[in-house]
Amino acid sequence: MVPSAVGVPYGLPGLHVTEFGDLGWTWTIWETLAAVLLVGLVTVRLHRRAERLARSHRVRVLLCGWWSCALAAAAAGGVRGAVTAGFAYSGAGGYLTYALYGGFFGLLWGLCLGWLPGSVALIARLSGPARRRAVSAAVS
Repeated sequence: MVPSAVGVPYGLPGLHVTEFGDLGWTWTIWETLAAVLLVGLVTVRLHRRAERLARSHRVRVLLCGWWSCALAAAAAGGVRGAVTAGFAYSGAGGYLTYALYGGFFGLLWGLCLGWLPGSVALIARLSGPARRRAVSAAVS
């Protein structure tokens, strides 16, 4: 199923500094807020788990970043779906349907692209304070 075929926004939210087509500033602001929500939720989740992840295996760190991206993309997709329903002048059922579809396809996009923040979390863990101390002690 193609998300655009059911009217759900395609891909992850993007940052726009100018109006996005004929949709105007309202769509641009909501799209930017969804992107900030995506990045913010991934950051908060990884920050809250930082102490536990410092002692975890590499695969667990990678999967935590991956799953964080998937959950955050689902939340951002739900917001984008609800905004799309607003532009389509849907009723309450339309808002719920668009938000659920948006969340579902956001989750799929997050699962497809979650390896990116997972890899960043893994690199940050591998170059963490303990590794920096070991490198500086070896140099001294």
